[in-house]
Amino acid sequence: MEKEVELFPQELSALREELDDHRDAINENTSEIQSNHEFLCELDEKLNKLNEKVELLLSLFAKKVDESSSVKKFVVAPLTKREKELFVTLYALCENGNRVTYRALAERSGFSEPLISSYISSFIAKGIPLSKSYNDSVVVLSLDLAFREAQAKENIVGVNTLLSYWIRS
Repeated sequence: MEKEVELFPQELSALREELDDHRDAINENTSEIQSNHEFLCELDEKLNKLNEKVELLLSLFAKKVDESSSVKKFVVAPLTKREKELFVTLYALCENGNRVTYRALAERSGFSEPLISSYISSFIAKGIPLSKSYNDSVVVLSLDLAFREAQAKENIVGVNTLLSYWIRS
């Protein structure tokens, strides 16, 4: 038993060293866990900022898509010189708010009513958004308002401005 009593301080010392090693390892692991936690917090903050930017970009993109889808795109096949002359007359009469009939177009352009009827059919076939209505068996024509605005801004039909000036005066 004496021998065991003598070994006890050595065993206690070895046990103490082992516990100190465990404590040091635990402290090191705690520091590593803490630094990982701080890194994850920073990463989370950066992800939140990135998410905000992505949401902003998506909302801007959606707004742009809505705007572009609300603006009509008009595709019109090229018109002949005579068709352009009649188009300018039709456009001017529509802009002035006049009731546009074949007769009004004939008086203003000098073309015959049957020729005007043929040109109007050609306009529709070439993509000009033109509507016909009948009022007491008289054909009344009108250009789509959005098309008139686009024509004024973009000259979709490709009308020469000198020709426009000559027709309107």
